[in-house]
Amino acid sequence: MAYKPNDKGMYSIPLVDFGKRLRDNFGLELGEHSAFGGNSGGHAPNSYHNYDEAIDIRDWRDDDIDGVSWQKRTANLRNMLKGAGPEVLGPGDKGHDSHVHLAATNGMLNLNQSQYDYFFGGKSGGSKALFDGATGLEGGSTSTPKPDGGTATPSTKEFNTPEAINAEYDRMRMAGDIGDAEKFGMKQWEKMYGGK
Repeated sequence: MAYKPNDKGMYSIPLVDFGKRLRDNFGLELGEHSAFGGNSGGHAPNSYHNYDEAIDIRDWRDDDIDGVSWQKRTANLRNMLKGAGPEVLGPGDKGHDSHVHLAATNGMLNLNQSQYDYFFGGKSGGSKALFDGATGLEGGSTSTPKPDGGTATPSTKEFNTPEAINAEYDRMRMAGDIGDAEKFGMKQWEKMYGGK
């Protein structure tokens, strides 16, 4: 299925459609949602799983594909999906070392152009995908992958696209620099689109 970007350049994708794409094109396993085997319970009372607004994604393909372990691929996938929904958790986040938890407000994800191109554009490697691009992804990465699966801060000259700005903003927020992230975001958007 093809989707069209909205006026902000984002693609609104139903969580269930995205899960089916991960399953059918990439060979990943989905769970903890009514469309993918149901919710096994045990989640926090306010969990997105309890409202059918989250999926758990597991890479149960070969333990090693082209020298990349399933653990590293899972961390890579988490990094690629950052910003797509209100919760994107995976290796390094408590209780999520073996899978990616992806939540979607009202069941809808928002993918930027690079994320959409990777997951729906056919440049991913399909069942051999390593998910090794940083937020910004192949064909347009604006960040450098770090050994821990995060993204390095792009240089100032690289903050010239909405994706680059959003990637750095998300990185700063995940690092706990919420106030600095907000200042950074406002400054970069003003530079790009004018204003004070």
